[in-house]
Amino acid sequence: MQVLLTIVASVAAGGDVFDVVRAYDRIAKAPVWPGFDGSATPLLLFDGDATWLVHHPNPPAEFEAVDGHDNVRRFDGRHAEARANSTTELAGVMTATADVQGDRPADELAALALHEAFHVWQGEHHPDWTGNELDLLLYPVADAELLALRRLETEAMRMAFETENGTDRKAFALLACKYREKRLAKAPKAAADYERGMELKEGLAQYIQFRSIGKTGRDLELPAEGFSAEDVRTRCYRSGAALAFLLDHCVGRWQDTVDRGAVLSLDQYLRGQLRQFPRKATLPREAEIRRQAEIDAGNVERERETRRRAFLETDGWSVEWRASTKAPLFPNNFDPWNMSLVGRGEVLHTRWVKFGDRRGTLEVLDRSALSTAAGDHPLFQGVSTVLVTGLPAKPVVEESDGKLELTADGVTSSFRGARVEEDAAARRLTVEL
Repeated sequence: MQVLLTIVASVAAGGDVFDVVRAYDRIAKAPVWPGFDGSATPLLLFDGDATWLVHHPNPPAEFEAVDGHDNVRRFDGRHAEARANSTTELAGVMTATADVQGDRPADELAALALHEAFHVWQGEHHPDWTGNELDLLLYPVADAELLALRRLETEAMRMAFETENGTDRKAFALLACKYREKRLAKAPKAAADYERGMELKEGLAQYIQFRSIGKTGRDLELPAEGFSAEDVRTRCYRSGAALAFLLDHCVGRWQDTVDRGAVLSLDQYLRGQLRQFPRKATLPREAEIRRQAEIDAGNVERERETRRRAFLETDGWSVEWRASTKAPLFPNNFDPWNMSLVGRGEVLHTRWVKFGDRRGTLEVLDRSALSTAAGDHPLFQGVSTVLVTGLPAKPVVEESDGKLELTADGVTSSFRGARVEEDAAARRLTVEL
């Protein structure tokens, strides 16, 4: 199967989409992983105004030809498939999508493109290299001991990259593995599985992204203060890449072993390779890190309530969709980068989410929505309500042929058999499903 890569990108200042394409064609040929060749991967680039389709063997009809560039097609505006960093099927071809808007050099945007191309390759060759994004919502972020061990592990990794001494680097790498071993023995299995799966998926893709343009483990810039209590997903990108770079230093040719499926997790593989290593390392900041972890873990619930209250108090029109717990709405798509638990069963989606069932769909893009669980899990068993606040104008509602359609700034909704109630004084609509 030919693979299509979708990149949503803002081109670096002073350049254009063709700078990114040329940079991608150059770095994609590098042998960064066994069996992976990004050079044959078509691209879809969004520059903020138009979506550009490059190297696609059979462009969909909505993309128009570009004069002077036989391999480039253009779509005016943001294409419907260019929603978030994810994968989708476009015109029968598996598509990797990524939002990389921002002023960055063309080679860095190209490296991010390679990151996304690697995900498509992973999906074909290693579909088990992943973590369940819904498990992230139940990750024990407020556990002070687990947070302290997580930050001590990060600090040991950081120290490993700071030293130029190979023996010291191995000693710090081993110390990081020991903190990991102790931490995951105390953590729920779902949390451990999530981290290890995401390190194989996202961590290795980050490693590929950095290696393709000559960056090293030190360029990961692991924070001395540690990642925030709730920033588990970002940490998986960095910790997975850090483990890969440490394997480069401590093991050597390790990629073939991982690619053969002989490795269940990067940290356990590294730990096994260093099991007999005699040198021990210590962290001078351990007491300080533990004290701060205690404080930060204690602040999690208060910070969540602050985010929840700010959302509820946002001025403007609001819309709430209500479904029964026996017939809840289910998430079709969501942006895992921009969702967080803010209350019991309540998830705040701050960029993109799409719910639906046989009755219809609801999509919220580039604004916030609050969902309430229909069951024990915040999303897995569906949601009973979805709330959008802060709309600048009253939503437009149209009914025809038994279908109720509602549109507003960043909101589209279409359901059969639904009815709407209006509270003009409160500037609120309620859609009963």
